[in-house]
Amino acid sequence: MKALLRSYADSIKSYGNNINSFSPYKPFNKVIAFRLNEEYLTTGVTKNISDETYTSNGFKLGNKDISELLEIINAPVYFSFTECGTAITQYEIQFLDGKNVIEKLKIACNDRQLITNSEVKDMNWQRMKYGHIMQKPRERLTNILMNSGVYFKPKY
Repeated sequence: MKALLRSYADSIKSYGNNINSFSPYKPFNKVIAFRLNEEYLTTGVTKNISDETYTSNGFKLGNKDISELLEIINAPVYFSFTECGTAITQYEIQFLDGKNVIEKLKIACNDRQLITNSEVKDMNWQRMKYGHIMQKPRERLTNILMNSGVYFKPKY
């Protein structure tokens, strides 16, 4: 853990406190969460598993939850760079500026895995990482999802 913290500290020091190095990398004014693949994840049966099929209208995140989400996703020490296997997306969180989506985060594997489709590809520069979320931040992420109303309990 000390090595991870040192790496994170060195990264911050080398890039300064440039706001553009923190996810979502651009200004935004709204964060919306969506459910995906709810039918399959709650019943085990579906005709369609897709990262493009939203099974809910959006749920708006409040300012407190947005701040906590940003703190979680911008701390690489909260992630191990592993995967849960074939990830079936449960949620998508969209950062918007007006009606324009500027960043999407996908959450899969019972809130254990975070996937980003950021346009910023330099992983040494990004504060946010992806992969398996450690237990404590995972619990905080689940609480954020519950607070917004988007959370649902998967069968698996």
